Amino acid sequence: MFFAKKEVEQVDAGSLMQLLDSLFSKRIAHLEPKARGITEQLMAAKEDFVRSCEEFGRIDPEPYTEDLWNPNINSIKSQKSAYSHNLRTLALDSAIDVYDSKNAYERYSAVLHAADALTESVLRANANFKIVLYCYSNHLGSFKKSFSSIERLRGTLRAELDRKSSDYEVYSRIGTNISKLAAHGEELDALHNSIKALEESRSSAGNGDAVRYEREIAGKVAQRRSELSETDEEITRSIHGIIALVTPLEKVARRFDHYSPRKEHIYDFVSDPMHAIHSKGDYDKFAELLAEMRKAVESGAIEAKNKAETLEYIFAIERSGIYSMMENIDSLKASKSVKEGEIRELERTLYELSEGRKSAEQSARDIQDMGSRSKDIERSRQSLKASIEKEFSEQYGRLISIAL
Repeated sequence: MFFAKKEVEQVDAGSLMQLLDSLFSKRIAHLEPKARGITEQLMAAKEDFVRSCEEFGRIDPEPYTEDLWNPNINSIKSQKSAYSHNLRTLALDSAIDVYDSKNAYERYSAVLHAADALTESVLRANANFKIVLYCYSNHLGSFKKSFSSIERLRGTLRAELDRKSSDYEVYSRIGTNISKLAAHGEELDALHNSIKALEESRSSAGNGDAVRYEREIAGKVAQRRSELSETDEEITRSIHGIIALVTPLEKVARRFDHYSPRKEHIYDFVSDPMHAIHSKGDYDKFAELLAEMRKAVESGAIEAKNKAETLEYIFAIERSGIYSMMENIDSLKASKSVKEGEIRELERTLYELSEGRKSAEQSARDIQDMGSRSKDIERSRQSLKASIEKEFSEQYGRLISIAL
């Protein structure tokens, strides 16, 4: 019996991301209706929360002050007004809504992030207005009900996303390689144009074509510098985001290291996470220490100046996906390195063209060097091409051949 052999599909390099998005969307197709339903309930719960804030702001009961010493009634009522206004503003500003994105996973990850941010903001507000919670505890039923719904629904949404997280990791890995493949193609184009421009310059100094190439290269340098600046800003934002997450835990980390018998010190991770975490193993060790520190804070084994706030910071780190953020930083740094290489090549060619002082022999050597660099990049590009083709076959069952 003979079996039909699958035909290999020719795919242009520029269409790879579109194909990957299509395959990934099909794989997680069941996520969309479930996540949308949860999101609609979240939005309704948020609206209930806003209404609860408005209703609480309108009522004017006398605060319960029996167990308080010398209470200031006017101050308590003023704090009640500020508390309801603060919570209403937080809810209205929260971006719990469905926005356009490349795929359902990223779309509803943004919804979950907004729900997490709202929850954490409300908990901080509760910590700052404890007197209001105490004095008006009998009037907060609708608050608690709607806020509990938000917490429950974000947990449900997180569970749905977690079920597809491994699929998203595959999608992200292939997407990163596709971006690298495109960057290699752009660098090769830049080198080929530089070689061509040098050859034009050598054969006919002052030729109009050489001047045109010089202008084109100057334009490409400006474009690459703009892209490099954007990449630098994204790297800086990501690093600052990680540091902002861990910095509030420095003091309690020192106390935990004195308390813990372990050789590894969590303070090393907290004080300089970018230096301490280089691999998944490093992150797993950090996560283990963080969990132990959380338990020590919860049990009171180590002292925390503000226990509730400290636990909030720890929970925020555990939810944040720091290692994924660091992997993204590494990917951005790789992209930055490619762009810097392109800029160096383009600027060197631009200098040679604009100055016009290179000897024919030196230009020949430069052309030879660029040719060698082109071969190295081409080898790397072919390796990436094979890797991407293999991933499409193994992960999505699609036999493709990439046309470069």
